[in-house]
Amino acid sequence: MQLPEEFVSQTRRLMGEERFARYLAAFDEEPPVSIRLNPNSQLSALPEGALSSERTFN
Repeated sequence: MQLPEEFVSQTRRLMGEERFARYLAAFDEEPPVSIRLNPNSQLSALPEGALSSERTFN
């Protein structure tokens, strides 16, 4: 990912080198996914396969 140079220099200055390096590395990792069921939902049942261990969207 190409970030604007002004953003990079400002963020690096604010975070410091070590923290900024971890921040940049996070862009290359798969983001965590969490799903929260709403107990107040009007759905009586979820369709089979509604929850999956794999990400099916980008």
